[in-house]
Amino acid sequence: MTYPSIYVIVVTFNPRVKDLFNNISRFCESVNKIFLVDNSDNFSICEQIKSKAKNHSNIVYRRLESNNGIGSAQNEAVRYLIDNKYDDDDLLLFFDQDSYIEKGQLLDLANHLILEKKKNKKVIMLGATANSSDSEVGTTVASHIISSGSIVSLGDFKKIGYFDEELLLTL
Repeated sequence: MTYPSIYVIVVTFNPRVKDLFNNISRFCESVNKIFLVDNSDNFSICEQIKSKAKNHSNIVYRRLESNNGIGSAQNEAVRYLIDNKYDDDDLLLFFDQDSYIEKGQLLDLANHLILEKKKNKKVIMLGATANSSDSEVGTTVASHIISSGSIVSLGDFKKIGYFDEELLLTL
């Protein structure tokens, strides 16, 4: 199976920098780019993140001037992708700074979305519901999912629209 490009969008707010990059290093080489959107208000942490991001050729670091919430930060990264004419088939995977995933799990998630979309043209996005547990596996229709760990194609994201920036004003 030929995979579309996979782009990971990670939003941070004053993270433990070592933990953040330990996690990113698990999957960094298996994705095309990581968009690290930083809402941090601690200058020292921002500089540490920026410095460590430079060690990875596929990390794009963007520090926001103010913390307008996770939805706003995620939308910032998607706008960049759209403005720079990324392909509609490209996959977007959204994470919070404390979301952990292994390379194999990331590729399984991408594969699962592709297969589900082939079976059902109405499938747009995969992710966890607010009340799902780590042990639950399967696919069901849901009207709302949490953004962290969700995956969607850029083209489908354009169809459904941006994240509501009024929600989740803080991490």
